[in-house]
Amino acid sequence: MNFSKIVLLISLLLIYGSLAFAQNAAIKGTVIDDGSNELLPFLNVIIDGTTIGTSTDMDGAYSLKVDAGTYDLVFSYLGYADQKITNVIVAANEVKVVDVRMGGSSETIEEIVITARQARNTENALLTLQKKSSNLLDGVSSQSFRKTGDANAAGAIKRVTGVSVQDGKYVFVRGLGDRYTKTLLNGNDIPGLDPDRNNVQMDIFPANLIDRIVVNKTFTPNLPGDFTGGIVDITTKDFPDSLTINLSYGTSYNPQTHFNDEFILYEGGKTDLLAFDDGTRALPFPIKTPVPDESKNNRDLTTLTAAFNPQLAASPAKNFLNQSISFSLGNQINKAHTDVGYNVALNYGLNYQYLDQVTNAEFFKSPFDKGQARLERKRESIAKIGEQDVTWSALIGTSLKIRDKNKLRFNLFHAQNGNTKASEGITINGEANPSEKLNNALFYTERAITNFGLSGSHQIKNDIKVNWRGAATRSKIDDPDLRIIDMNCEVDDTDPEDNCGVGVYHLDTSVGAGIRRDFRALQEFNFTGGVDIEIPFTLKNKNISKLQFGVLETYKIRDFNIQTFTVFNDKVRDFDFDPNFFFQPENIWTVADGLGTYIRYDYTPSNTYSATQNITAAYVMNEMPFGAGNKIKLVYGFRAEYFTNSFTGNNPAAPPSAPLDFVDSLLVEDLSILPAVNLVYNATSNMNIRAAYSKTVARPSFKEKSTVSIYDPISGRRYTGNINLLSTDIHNADLRWEYFFRSSEMISIGGFYKQFTNPIELIAEELQPSEIKPQNAKSATVLGIEFEFRKNFSFINENLKSLSVGSNFTIIKSEAKMIEKEYNSRKKEALKGEEISDTRSLHGQSPYIINAYLNYASKKIGLAGNLNYNVQGERLAVVGIGGIPDVYEQPFNSLNFKLTQSLIKNKARLSFNIDNILDQSNNFLYKSQMSELATYNFFQRGRTFGFGFSYNF
Repeated sequence: MNFSKIVLLISLLLIYGSLAFAQNAAIKGTVIDDGSNELLPFLNVIIDGTTIGTSTDMDGAYSLKVDAGTYDLVFSYLGYADQKITNVIVAANEVKVVDVRMGGSSETIEEIVITARQARNTENALLTLQKKSSNLLDGVSSQSFRKTGDANAAGAIKRVTGVSVQDGKYVFVRGLGDRYTKTLLNGNDIPGLDPDRNNVQMDIFPANLIDRIVVNKTFTPNLPGDFTGGIVDITTKDFPDSLTINLSYGTSYNPQTHFNDEFILYEGGKTDLLAFDDGTRALPFPIKTPVPDESKNNRDLTTLTAAFNPQLAASPAKNFLNQSISFSLGNQINKAHTDVGYNVALNYGLNYQYLDQVTNAEFFKSPFDKGQARLERKRESIAKIGEQDVTWSALIGTSLKIRDKNKLRFNLFHAQNGNTKASEGITINGEANPSEKLNNALFYTERAITNFGLSGSHQIKNDIKVNWRGAATRSKIDDPDLRIIDMNCEVDDTDPEDNCGVGVYHLDTSVGAGIRRDFRALQEFNFTGGVDIEIPFTLKNKNISKLQFGVLETYKIRDFNIQTFTVFNDKVRDFDFDPNFFFQPENIWTVADGLGTYIRYDYTPSNTYSATQNITAAYVMNEMPFGAGNKIKLVYGFRAEYFTNSFTGNNPAAPPSAPLDFVDSLLVEDLSILPAVNLVYNATSNMNIRAAYSKTVARPSFKEKSTVSIYDPISGRRYTGNINLLSTDIHNADLRWEYFFRSSEMISIGGFYKQFTNPIELIAEELQPSEIKPQNAKSATVLGIEFEFRKNFSFINENLKSLSVGSNFTIIKSEAKMIEKEYNSRKKEALKGEEISDTRSLHGQSPYIINAYLNYASKKIGLAGNLNYNVQGERLAVVGIGGIPDVYEQPFNSLNFKLTQSLIKNKARLSFNIDNILDQSNNFLYKSQMSELATYNFFQRGRTFGFGFSYNF
């Protein structure tokens, strides 16, 4: 039984169980300290005039089973005035949610109507958490998801201050690149569908399973030390207040992609729509099968060659509208001394994309005349690409509370992605003596991630808290049978507009033509576990201080290999451009005539490696209030991380005196001491002034610190690892003023400074511009200013309360110090009049980020609308060296609109959305002081129009 069937079976059983337990009315809720926003455990809740009552558990939650009727509730807690809530009306089989904020004088509330929890998954609660937090954080709540209609975490998080989303999935914080952002799932480190990124693909987390997303921007010792921009912590739903069953469907249309006669793809397997290959693309013989040389007259060569799938050509294909469907189920079951909560979420998406005129090019500063202010083209390719992308995910989560002081939580999460892509294009090599090639590429990528998490929270003697957690994650990326064919062609020299129009093609390897088939496989296991202990104690001035300490262990292991087969044909010299010609049975090499198509195995030792990384961490921190009225809070401490990185593989670039092979070689052994100080001054009940200092670290990924070489057939570029890469040390300083108004309104302004030692950047190879590799710069600094406000229009007229506006922007100045090799090469290849400095902007750092939104939400008519805008400034994407100019990613002005209408007493919702209203393109440009701009990479996705429907049962 496969994973999806297991999830479906469990879902049906849970629905049945939920209906069985949903027949009694109940009053539930959470009790929170109004001043600190902390949950209040072990507080008494009594139905007035009776002996029926209960107490809140360790999470401040309570539950009372009642019959239909009207009740008065009394909440009492040592040190607080009693709170009485009257006229709580409960209907038959209804779960009435009554959340209470304790504090201030005793008061009686005459009537209450509450429809949503006010713990940590609403805008107000998240703002209160932000206001009372020791470190600098921002976030977005599930209430915001519902209000704006965001489908997944990527759509929601882009409204957070200083956050931008790249490619609709990857989060950048404060304009810094991927390596400086880290993602946690329920507090545990988790790799994404692309484990080479430090950041997780945010669009795999649908909104229906998320409780809140918090972005920590300053470091405290209880957080992982390998982040600089921010930690994105995704918390999934825990204990639903009542039975919730939701079914959602969405579809979208892109005029550039859908029902386009030019759309191309290729025939795959029968399970492509389930996001995994059925074996159609698997290597057709055991991986260690020897491939005989064609000169040996071995019949096995014919058998092995003929075993390959014969399709090499992209073909016209049909596509339908993009589709998505989501199902979620949640409830809690209350028994004596035990509460059980559970959530199940299933999500499926099928998307198509067609890109025309995709351009990839390489340019040099003109080598013929250094006084010539121009860039010379070495290579330019223009292609059309068809893509089918299937992603599904499933989450099963269970929480268990025992005797109000013990809580266990279990999560099983799986995401599966299958991406089929076909490309057809033409490449023009050179400028003075151009040659041309026609290109075809067919490939399929299967990605999967499975995460198992288990955690526990325990309250000892009502004050000591013990939290522990553990997680195991398996990530996998397979690229089975990547098929690449490049054929050079004869051009009619008398016709300058002719592109291979003669119709005669050759496999001339001297100009880069050829056929190859690659089989890539990556597998990674990630194990993490930790314990945190918090002990409060009373100071001489009777203030409560908190001591927290803990340990964490993270272990990762990766295996990676590429099997490459080169294809030859010595039977025919001139071809029509029919890529499927080569593997037809009549064209396969045979012993009889010694001619035809045959394969040759290309063994590249550096493309197979295994590696491990291990982090052992321990920390201690103290939270101490002081000053008149405890208005000042100081949080200080340090974290120690012992990091090792071992590698097994081949080093083709090693000098003759060095060993060629690494065998479980210890490449890195570092002990990082990471101090942190956070100071919060609560000037008034709604105003904070914050200051923070910390030291963090950014470490190379497995792929970066390796000898691997990976070819991308569409861009024509190759990525090469750097075994000598060093970790980056970063010193961080923050200052921020913030003021919180009523009803989720706020304003803040702050500044930050970061100093980098050995920042890791992506550079072009001087002699091979089509190759890029990671390299350390000498140092860098980043200085930034952040501003944010959120405001509704009730100050103009109370009837405009449903309309709100928000904006946040970040302005950043960065400067990186070049290493000597880069500086000298730039000086050597400088054009006449070109000024060369030993500093430039930091790789990956945007000079500004702007987020803005206009929201409308009316409960009265059930209508909600959202218009949001996001852009990040031009950033250095590839560092040029020598005669190769720098490459800059251009701003993408993302403007999106969504309208949602509630129906059937808010049980159903209809939505309409437009993405990329401005029809922006993705554009990367070469930039040189003395020359015009030139294209490095360009493509345009077009606008997308979407429609959705959801229903809560």
